[in-house]
Amino acid sequence: MAYAVGQTITDTLILRDNLDAPITGQIADDFAVIEAYALPSGATTAAAALSEIGSGEYAVSFTPTTAATWTMHVVYDSGGVFREFSQTYVVDTVAAASTPVTPGGTVGITRKDLRRMVMGDRLHDLLVLTATAGGTVNQFTDDVELTDAQNAYLGSQAMPTGGTAPNLGAVVRVIGSDAATHTLTVTPDLPSPTQAGDEWELVNLNGRGWRFQEVHRAINAVLRTAFAEFLIDRTDVVAAAFDANAPTVAVPDGVTHVAAVLVQDPSGDWTDVRRARRPGAYGNGYWIDRAAGTVGIEGRYRWYADGLVVKLVGKGRHPDLVDDSSLVYVDPDWLADEVAAQLAADPIKGRPALAQLYRAGAEARRANARSPRTPNLQRVR
Repeated sequence: MAYAVGQTITDTLILRDNLDAPITGQIADDFAVIEAYALPSGATTAAAALSEIGSGEYAVSFTPTTAATWTMHVVYDSGGVFREFSQTYVVDTVAAASTPVTPGGTVGITRKDLRRMVMGDRLHDLLVLTATAGGTVNQFTDDVELTDAQNAYLGSQAMPTGGTAPNLGAVVRVIGSDAATHTLTVTPDLPSPTQAGDEWELVNLNGRGWRFQEVHRAINAVLRTAFAEFLIDRTDVVAAAFDANAPTVAVPDGVTHVAAVLVQDPSGDWTDVRRARRPGAYGNGYWIDRAAGTVGIEGRYRWYADGLVVKLVGKGRHPDLVDDSSLVYVDPDWLADEVAAQLAADPIKGRPALAQLYRAGAEARRANARSPRTPNLQRVR
């Protein structure tokens, strides 16, 4: 996917020793290299931060400052263990204002809602907690839900999903649960102490369930692979005014099909640009250059549109869900079934009966969930 300048990028890595045992308790100073830089020269850099998630898993994040291909590079070299991790990310400027909508014209549910459909309703590996008293940066109290046996939740993952703002979205690991005081103890420490009314989610309840990162990756993997069937409606207003001397418009990232091109006249009204019967400079109207990823406007429309704002109407890939406020624009029941089926089919953590059940559910919903095709829809990329 393409990220935007100023958007924090977070990725995870697994650190294990030569016997494949997890290496835990490491901090940034224990790593030989933690860096992020823009290619090709590497002269432009950004500060990279590392935090421990648990069981040998670490999160690394940075915020890119320029549009480029960025590399995040991490090296661990200690105690006879050498591990190197490297990943690249495409970072763009925001070239257009985009408004994706569902076919019905309304926005969908959030990633938080979808995760609860998958983990709670389908895989039964989710507990939602509400703090009944204030705590500390590493303790959380719920007198209603945390009533099971001593250390019943040991090894679970927790994430604040409501309440104290600095803590929202942080993923921590449960290192102890007290049956008498109804508290969880977690690591690493949160930015702020917990408060009464805070909402948390627990997953991986039995130690063989799924982590938040696995669920989020599965959601985005399904959305990426299914885009040909499940396109979302796109309306993109191009930021720069049209220039008749350079009569092409770059199609915004994520747009895969264009159905209509419009220009806004000085009075604020939108005028349709007709589709040209032939491409290139001898056409009259708009045409698609798939190789260049552009829309050209020629003929009388070219000069009419000079200096005006251009709007593209079409369809595109579903954007990745990057946080809990990200919205789902496809059928959430189909998506929840598909994600649950893929997670339950994991060869190590798998639950074959659930995988079979939700695979059947996803297939049954697939036909009705497919995006309808609109007239004049042309493939761009």
